[in-house]
Amino acid sequence: GPFAEGIREELAGQRQSFELEYPCHSPGEKRWFVGRVTPFSGEGPRRVVVAHENITERKRAEEKRDAAFQQFRTANQQLESSNQQLRATEAREAHLKQVLLAIRNVNQLIVHEDDPQRLIARACEDLTGTLGYFNAWIKLLDGEGGTDGATACAGFRSAPICACRPA
Repeated sequence: GPFAEGIREELAGQRQSFELEYPCHSPGEKRWFVGRVTPFSGEGPRRVVVAHENITERKRAEEKRDAAFQQFRTANQQLESSNQQLRATEAREAHLKQVLLAIRNVNQLIVHEDDPQRLIARACEDLTGTLGYFNAWIKLLDGEGGTDGATACAGFRSAPICACRPA
């Protein structure tokens, strides 16, 4: 195997040292060792010292560390996912607040403005000027449900289909 190969290479002078960690489990216990092959100095044929050290406690500590790190990484990913959901929820909440503010402002205009054309023109201006809407187009229907009623718009770069001009 790899350890025997390391010993042969060390004896042949192809390596200065060799080290290999390996499991050596028994039926009742998981164990790990590190085998080291180190040249032995002196005259005559090349000789090596082969030592095996039990590193079971270190390996168990590494496994515990790795498991703890994995738990940390999983918790961190869950936290990041929760933060993303929270940011999305906060964005939806902010948008809904803007919509409700727009509805409140339009309701106040309805109460105070008698002229329908000015009412819808101001509503369009409020929606685009202060409430974050890009554009607004309002068309009032005439009394019979026809399309001959007043039209207003705001926020369009060029006149939309309604062919209105901002008031």
